[in-house]
Formats: sequence, C-alpha cells, structure tokens
Amino acid sequence: MENIQMIPIDKLHPHPKNPRLQLGDVTELADSIRQNGVMQNLTVVPMVTSLDGSYIVVIGHRRLAAAKIAGLTELPCAVADMDAKTQIATMLLENMQRRELTVYEEAAGMQMMIDLGDSYEDIAESTGLSQSTVRRRVKLLRDLGDDGLRTATGKQIDINDMERIAELHDTVRRQKALEAAGTRDFEWTMTRLLNEQEMAQQLADLEAHVSGFAKKVYTILPNYKIVTLLHFRGMGAFNPCPEREYVYKVCPSGAAVEIYTVLSGSEMERKAELEREKTAGRGMAEKTEPDADAERKEDEENERISKLMELGATARECRDRFIEDIPGNAAYPEKAMEFAVRMLLLITGTLIERDLLERFACFDIDELYEMIRGSRTYAARILINAAYLMVGRERGDLDDYTDGDGGYAENNALDELYEALEVLGYEMSTEERQLANGAHELYN
Repeated sequence: MENIQMIPIDKLHPHPKNPRLQLGDVTELADSIRQNGVMQNLTVVPMVTSLDGSYIVVIGHRRLAAAKIAGLTELPCAVADMDAKTQIATMLLENMQRRELTVYEEAAGMQMMIDLGDSYEDIAESTGLSQSTVRRRVKLLRDLGDDGLRTATGKQIDINDMERIAELHDTVRRQKALEAAGTRDFEWTMTRLLNEQEMAQQLADLEAHVSGFAKKVYTILPNYKIVTLLHFRGMGAFNPCPEREYVYKVCPSGAAVEIYTVLSGSEMERKAELEREKTAGRGMAEKTEPDADAERKEDEENERISKLMELGATARECRDRFIEDIPGNAAYPEKAMEFAVRMLLLITGTLIERDLLERFACFDIDELYEMIRGSRTYAARILINAAYLMVGRERGDLDDYTDGDGGYAENNALDELYEALEVLGYEMSTEERQLANGAHELYN
C-alpha cells in the first residue's frame, strides 16, 4: 500500500536525471490546479544526501512546476523505495506512455540505464518496449552523438531520417545533413552526401589497390605516358608490368584514376624525335601554350558536363525514393488516380488538359481496386508505383534539362512528371528548381 504524505513544496526537487528535458507550458495546468487542486499524487523518493528531509520527484514534474505557479505550499506524494535504475526506468516509461519524450530524450534515458548496468533486454522488460526499439534509440545516440541527436530532434524529422543521417561517417557531411533537415532540400542533400560518401570510399579502395604498384602524383610531367583510366568496378582489369615504373593521378571527378608509365631517357628521346617528325610533316610549329590552355578549358568543360549529369542522376534518385516511400496505407485514392492519369497521358505524349484530367479522375475507385486486384489498403500504392515504373520505361526524355552540350533546354515531359509527383506531396529541392528553370550555375 502506497505511503501518501503531504510534503512541503520546498522539500520537493526535480530528478536530476529526468529523461524529459523540457516540461513544456504548464500555464493551463497551473490554472486547473488553482481551481481544483492536485487530482493525482506525485511519486517521490527520499533524497539520500538531504539533512532536512527533502525528496526527489520521480513522477509528477509538471505537476510540481504548475503547483509552484499556482501558489501551493504542499503536495500529496507517494513515497517509494526505488534504486537508481528503477527510478530512471519509471520516469522513462511514464513519459513514453504519455508520448511526451523526444527521440533524443528516450535515447538518453536508455543510455543512462545502460550506464547503470542494465542490458538491452533489461531495459525492454522494464519499459515495455521491444528490444529492437531500445537498440535503435541507443545506436542513434552513439552514432550521432549527444549534440547531433539533440539537433536532429529539434529539426522535427522522424527516426528514419535520423538513421539516414547516422549513415554519414564524417562530421562535415553530417553537419550539412543536419542543416538541411526539416527543409525541402533534405532529401536532395542526403542523396548527394550519401553518393559522395560512397564515391569517396570507392576511391579510397581504388587508391589502396593502385598504390601497390604506382606512386600518387599531382602533376603530370613530360616523361609520364598515360596507360589507362581505371575505375573502381574495373580496378582488377589492369595488369602492371613488373619491369615498368608507374604513377597515378586522381581524376577531377574523383571517380577514377589515370595510370601513367614513367618513360626512360631513351624512351623520352624517341618520343621527342617522333614529335619532331610529326610536326615537320604537318608543317606546324611545336605545341604552344595556347594549345595547353585549350586542353585545360576542354577538361573544365567536360568536368562541368559531368557534374550536370551527376545532378540529373541525383534528381532521379530523389524521385525514385519518394515513390518507394509512398506509405502502404496511402489514404488518397483520388490522388493516386490523378497521378496515374497524368502518367498515362505523359506516356501517350498528350499534354494534360484540365477537363480531360477531371473526366478520367472521376473513374469509379471501387472498379479501380477490382481491376488491379489489390487490397483496398495497398491499392493506391500499387497504382502509383506501377504508373511511375511504366512512364520511366516508356519515356526516354525524363533524365534532365540539358541539350546534350551542357546547356539548358526546356523539358516539358519532365515538367509534367514533377507536377504529377507534387500531386502526391513531392517537394522539389532548391537545386532541382534551378535545374528546371535554367538558373543553375553549371549551365553555360
């Protein structure tokens, strides 16, 4: 039986390890207490180090704060006998049942219990949560760190997005992702950062392989002769000659390395002789500085076009992911129908007219469910995915807004696709909009 006592408010102190960091606005609660009193007792434990009979609050922090505002001098309390682990577990469970904890607060509370000696199984049992939920929260805290997870929680993003941020290994990329979190640019930023990370890892693996037979250089000397361009997926295709000396240089794109062989003195003499014969035969002077400048400009142009192609690929990945993440219980069959109609008209090459769209969108949705033979719960998702995949297969002009030479070109079909995706809630990122309207800095 609980030991209920009236305890002076000045002897009640908030728990120093309360998982809930923010109590929120307690003004309304204070007004209610002022009119009706405290309807539910607090749960407290004796403060071990106190000499004046003070207590630590385990359950009832908001009531304590509101009661102080309301001007109460004492509160009904159930004095409990709990060890430190039980206190934290009780506070954690109490707040989680009320859905009052953020992901950060849940994770921090669980980590406190682990620090006190509890296992994942112990925490799951004492809080009523699954072990997978406990492991996910604790892993997030360890991967993102205290500040990182706190920042992510403040961005109002869900735990799946937090876990994607945690996939980024270095702090610079994580900070960029956290800055974009909660904005229309988040999906775009995450896709680019994850691709960058994958490419960086592939380049590191490629360099580790190449460094076994070649030395890394940053400047190409006259006695270097290019042998091959080596990519990550084909790094085992080149077999170096044991008698030759090799060097390598990372390509500007970071996706490949150039392998050079180092020419000997006699090979350099032979090379110079061939160059003289070639220029003499053409009646031309030897290569001049403007020629080198032209090569540099050509390299820069190729790099610019390559970056545009990468942006186009990023945009496709964002669109694809959006469709993949359409919830299975999509509750918007009318929107699914409109999207499917837009995709159908896009495939046939017909520009969408409002009256035609409305006529198709009035199709009996129950007949639609019967046609695709899916459950009512998943029918909308099935229809959306099928329409999207079909238009991607049938239309070959949905890649980007370039003219083939790195310049901007309008793409009505891609505009129509974006409009259809926006029906489902898709938001174009800032860079996607710049690519679509020709304002991106990479267009010539």
